[in-house]
Amino acid sequence: MKPVDFILIAVIAGILAGAVIVAVRRKKNGSSCCGDCCKCAGCKRK
Repeated sequence: MKPVDFILIAVIAGILAGAVIVAVRRKKNGSSCCGDCCKCAGCKRK
């Protein structure tokens, strides 16, 4: 594989991860975020 391929894969993976994080944050917007999901940013800030 060429280095360019790894860069493209990393960019695509980053975009997908970002979309998933945004979707999860929108879902959790109303509820408190410290139940089962201590992976989220809300828990880390506390």
